[in-house]
Amino acid sequence: MLLNCLSSETIILIKIMLWTFLISYGPFFILNQINKLFYTLPKKYTKPENTPLNIRDLQRDGYSKRKIPQDLDYIIIGSGISGLTTAAVLSKIGKRVLVLEQHYIAGGCCHTFTEDGYEFDTGIHYVGNIKKLNKILDLVTENPITWTKMGNTFNDCTEVYDEIVVNDKSFKIRSGEQKFTADLIRRFPKEKTNIQNYFKLVKHVNSLNLFFILKIFPNNFIKRWIINYFCKDYLKYAKKNAYDTVFDEITQNKDLIAILFGQHGDAATPPKQMSFIIHAGIVGHYLDGGYYPDGGPSKISSELIKTIVKYNGRVLVRKGVKKIILNSDNSRAIGVEMANGDIIYSKNIISSVGFINTFQKLIPKPVSEKLEITKHLKKYEPALSYFYIFLGLKHSLDTMKLTTRNVWGHPCTDLDKGLQDFCNNPTEAPIPYFIAFPSSKDNTWNQRMPYKTTAVILTMLPHTIFKEWENQKCMHRDEDYTYLKNRIGDRLINECFFKHYPELKDKIQYKTIGTPLTNKHYLGSPFGECLGMPHTPDRFTSHLLTPHTEIKNLYMTGQDLISGGFAGALESAILTLNYILGYGTVSDIVFKRNLIKDLARV
Repeated sequence: MLLNCLSSETIILIKIMLWTFLISYGPFFILNQINKLFYTLPKKYTKPENTPLNIRDLQRDGYSKRKIPQDLDYIIIGSGISGLTTAAVLSKIGKRVLVLEQHYIAGGCCHTFTEDGYEFDTGIHYVGNIKKLNKILDLVTENPITWTKMGNTFNDCTEVYDEIVVNDKSFKIRSGEQKFTADLIRRFPKEKTNIQNYFKLVKHVNSLNLFFILKIFPNNFIKRWIINYFCKDYLKYAKKNAYDTVFDEITQNKDLIAILFGQHGDAATPPKQMSFIIHAGIVGHYLDGGYYPDGGPSKISSELIKTIVKYNGRVLVRKGVKKIILNSDNSRAIGVEMANGDIIYSKNIISSVGFINTFQKLIPKPVSEKLEITKHLKKYEPALSYFYIFLGLKHSLDTMKLTTRNVWGHPCTDLDKGLQDFCNNPTEAPIPYFIAFPSSKDNTWNQRMPYKTTAVILTMLPHTIFKEWENQKCMHRDEDYTYLKNRIGDRLINECFFKHYPELKDKIQYKTIGTPLTNKHYLGSPFGECLGMPHTPDRFTSHLLTPHTEIKNLYMTGQDLISGGFAGALESAILTLNYILGYGTVSDIVFKRNLIKDLARV
């Protein structure tokens, strides 16, 4: 997203930006740019002898003030993939970094948990575009992350990673644009031209990256002018919801539209509310298929933490940040106050816990109320959350060779209506759902967890359904809460899971349920959302969701910067690092200096 070749509009933009900066900053700017031409990241750092790599489990390194590195350059709040990637890069180039996590385990939605001998993933159910993502991960993980490509063989279909079931009619998505296109045309032969135009539009919209590159541009006034002038095509599709875009520009065939939007759960936003930008991003992300990390998602966070610790950093868990400390005139971030009252000072603070948490909870209210970003955040409705069921299955011939594909189920062709009906009446209305078998996707599973098979089922629900119990202690909520979550959970198992896999009816040995309140407790998200702010047009047209903030030395990273999900979080780390380390200037574009290439030399 940040490293594309120059286009004609970018060249024009460079000229405008160059003249603007020259007029604004004069000789000082010229000298600064010349200095940057000769600046490169340090090439290597040696591991100090006291680096605590002998800790038994780096992901569960409990907070203690005595463990905090001295003279911190950065405190990073939150240990999701964006926070850990940002920390790993900064640590590797010699910065002293501390990552703070309120959960008992680091990793955010990359973390896994084990109950009764079964290991369950919590957020990374599959990932696409591995070649692009590994270019980043390979630079900052202590050991390379390897992936297993999803896709068993079903009759004459191969490489199926997602199955879309709408009103009990199935469509299997195979890896590769040509196969996906051919299968759609086979199902809808009269829609051939429309289907081809759809994929052209998806690829075109995914190429409109200038808006995201401009997030690191510091001057909001100039940036808004540049966006309005040079990002007109992007804004056209960002402002319009995904459903209307497809309906108006591609096809009115509702059965086809339902299949095209069958994966909308990956954004936790229904088609008539989500921006077309995120829809195109999801489709393009998976065109090469779905992949699962060998060793499970926690392998990724584990390897990132090894890098952080190796280079003098630390990732400490089980203690949350209460607030960000500002200097006397409230203009600069200088540290954090922990939930237990400990004060930790640092030269810089990076928040990876979302804009809402950061500016509505961590910044003192008298300060936050005056900020432009706080006023902007009030326009967003809470995003939908996930309702999870984790199943441990009895090992048998029926469970040994379960499919690696995911199933997305929808009760009717109007996906928005089906989801809204369920949200209004979750104990009776037909259920939209997702089913996957993590144990089948992981190449290392049989070596790590022999004779243990797992399944995950989820649906989407608003936080408000469980709001009356949110102040009760997790794991000790009253009987009404338990009844409601079990009622919804039993429906998901009986009406959805067993519909597809009736042979597993007597194979369930273990079951646990997670509601939006569970997500809120463990992830620390304001409304139990797992993918950050809702993926609406407002989000994808905002010029305020940037790595830099109105408070000096306070920076943002995380899903809210680009998009929810693993890829969005990972790329947000690179976006933040580009800003912090001074990349993305005019001279960088002209002389092709970029962070990824420099990191490869570290």
